[in-house]
Amino acid sequence: MTLLLDKSSKPGTHAVVIGIGRYPWLVGGKAKPRFAQNDGMAQLTSPPASARAFATWLLETYDNPEAPLASLDLLLSDAKDQRFKNGSKNVEVQPATFANVSTAIDAWAKRPTQEKDMLLFFFSGHGISAALQTTLLCEDYGSNAAAPLNQAIDFTGLVIGLDWMVARRQCFFVDACRVATASILEASRFFGQPVIQPKSDHNPKPRQAPVFQSTLAGQLAYGRKGKPSYFTEALLRGFAGPASDNNQDGLTWWVQADALLRALPPLLQRVVDEPGQILPQAPGSDISNLALHRLQQRPVGIPVDVSCVPDSRTAQAVLSYTGMSPTEKRQRKPPSGQPWQLNLAEGRYTFEAQVAAPAAKGKIADEAIRPPYRNIRIQV
Repeated sequence: MTLLLDKSSKPGTHAVVIGIGRYPWLVGGKAKPRFAQNDGMAQLTSPPASARAFATWLLETYDNPEAPLASLDLLLSDAKDQRFKNGSKNVEVQPATFANVSTAIDAWAKRPTQEKDMLLFFFSGHGISAALQTTLLCEDYGSNAAAPLNQAIDFTGLVIGLDWMVARRQCFFVDACRVATASILEASRFFGQPVIQPKSDHNPKPRQAPVFQSTLAGQLAYGRKGKPSYFTEALLRGFAGPASDNNQDGLTWWVQADALLRALPPLLQRVVDEPGQILPQAPGSDISNLALHRLQQRPVGIPVDVSCVPDSRTAQAVLSYTGMSPTEKRQRKPPSGQPWQLNLAEGRYTFEAQVAAPAAKGKIADEAIRPPYRNIRIQV
């Protein structure tokens, strides 16, 4: 394991971040013999970039006064570079083999010393599933053809096992495919190693443990070559404000798990490269109002779509908006048949549409823009 941060903070947030793109025994890997039941799974470049982006956000931006960042463990399997830029230093990061990942997870789970501590888990890499079970593949998956799942994490079992850890606040982000493969379908009720042994009975102490996954069960997840995945980018955009509310005291904006679940679908619509790559709604389970991150300013980057009623007028209208300051004004020229996609800060705005021929205009004045998303329809 590679501890980028390890300091005492009571209570504190303890994070483990894993990004795996190098799979030597899968398609395109350098190890011999290649794992025969690879199901077409190959080398990846997006997961290491996603893990680096999430780890950087934790170190530079994460703010939770109820549980400040106390430890961060990073594991990477990157075919090009095992380093992570931590401030002015380049840190050599341990590869995400099963041995290293299981050691890191075991240490991470045991670091909290009180119930108010927070456990954060982030994984990006290959994933497989059977029904509602999710299995996460470590770098050396397929190295033992007779028992390939010995180098995989039974994520479903891990989440159950963590119910008996001290920390009662936990949150999980899994950026991986969830398709069925031969190795998991042919296994007899074995889905990998849970690392933390699950128990059949529930811990009587209540636990908040939301799980966010990049795709639905049985579906693929999508990355971008050498860049953070769509899910990771949408997640980090959500933490900038679209996934926040100030309902707690009317003043402070907090990103909470339930608001994050609502924010992810419109954010994913924003980050995809092509309309055909729109993903199913990012699923979540055990979602609650768990507070994850405090904003230092009002929310920014709130997705807003502006169009006309009737729809046919959108292609003819010059659309514009004015913010809380008269100088905060923007116009879309020439007109387009698609809704005007904006990313705005929280506040009040006036939206206008003007059609030249036949002359017509419409206006929505002093409209509140708040997370997670607004769809502005101007009658023209």
